[in-house]
Amino acid sequence: MLLDVRTLTKRYGTVPVLNGVSLALDAGETLAIIGPSGCGKSTVLNCIGGLDRPDGGSVLIDGVDLAGLDDAARARMRAQTIGLVFQDHHLLPQLSVSENVLLPTLALAQRTPRAEADARARALLDQVGLGAVGARRPYELSGGERQRVAVARAMINRPRLLLADEPTGALDQAAADALAETLLALNREHGTALIIVTHAAALARRMGRVVTLAGGVVSLALSP
Repeated sequence: MLLDVRTLTKRYGTVPVLNGVSLALDAGETLAIIGPSGCGKSTVLNCIGGLDRPDGGSVLIDGVDLAGLDDAARARMRAQTIGLVFQDHHLLPQLSVSENVLLPTLALAQRTPRAEADARARALLDQVGLGAVGARRPYELSGGERQRVAVARAMINRPRLLLADEPTGALDQAAADALAETLLALNREHGTALIIVTHAAALARRMGRVVTLAGGVVSLALSP
């Protein structure tokens, strides 16, 4: 099992957000987490990605509990195993598209040789349909194109798990459909497990499994 989340709890101040969330994911699987705004979907994703520490429970990736890692080890795990895509692309405006895609390689304990990293960045940009824009700056791209660059950046270190938090939330329908197809194509071609937090029912239905978060727990599991 690639991911095993066991009875996560999380509070912000006196407000309980997660009350015992459990879920599991095998390599290559796809999962959507849906639920009302403020129900804790992003908090679950942040705990899985090692960006936030739960108050209780555990997140095991390949059997390694993130709670047992210090900040540096957790950052290494995130760089090597997890790709992150957010609703806001978070591209650096002063860097070219190619340089943005290559940025996560700087966090690896063992740096990928530059020629190899450059070739992989070009291949990923080709895969997301942006092979011709590597020299451009993010401001020269549309919103949907910037999100596809963010997906390529998340895949540059060959993660086994890709986490996407409302990746289509700021896009029009055509761009959202294109991004969804990009994510699923990468899942098929690379075997990368995929978890998407979304309000978009059409996107959720394209995942292999859908779970609903309500009351701080996973309350319902559905087939799409």
